[in-house]
Amino acid sequence: MQFKIDTKDFYTHIIPAGNRIDAIMTGALREKWSELAQKGNANVLIDLSNCTEADSKSFANLVKLHEEAYSSAASLVFTGV
Repeated sequence: MQFKIDTKDFYTHIIPAGNRIDAIMTGALREKWSELAQKGNANVLIDLSNCTEADSKSFANLVKLHEEAYSSAASLVFTGV
């Protein structure tokens, strides 16, 4: 899964290249978030405004990712939903 990543002073902005939210995308987002968190980039904004299709399991995966971020004192925000 490809992403456009823009690192700002206080957060990292991720925009998925695909238009479908599925298990592959949510898995790739989880991996990217983990990678960023390990590097100390604890504040992440994920822009899903280009995503026009989704399956229900993917939303559950996004919720789990959000809960994981907050349980580790990080900030994860979804926009464009």
